[in-house]
Amino acid sequence: LRPGDIVLTTPTTDIQIGDIIAYASAAGPIIHRVVSIVVEDGNVTYRTKGDANNAPDPFIITKEAVIGELRFRIPYIGLPLLYGAMVLGGLPNLVTVILLTVFFLHFVSVNKEVIRNRRK
Repeated sequence: LRPGDIVLTTPTTDIQIGDIIAYASAAGPIIHRVVSIVVEDGNVTYRTKGDANNAPDPFIITKEAVIGELRFRIPYIGLPLLYGAMVLGGLPNLVTVILLTVFFLHFVSVNKEVIRNRRK
């Protein structure tokens, strides 16, 4: 994963080492890879590490903080959103989200049409 990737997550109940999970933090959702799992007194916690980071995160993730597991990513498509957040402020973010949503929905419909045509 790289900054600017747009991801789709789905709920998960069976997290394994190597899985990429999204979890809630005070700064907002974070997506990192699970590098270890600790089960202690029936409680499950996870140690994660960002792929671009040199060391694991300095905190553990509780099972309750997990939002979901990575299922799909679109590389770099969120870079305009990051740029807007850093340079321009909030309104461009809204416009960017709307444009990305329209683009994604169009992409999905075009792919469905291509698949239908291949089956004929």
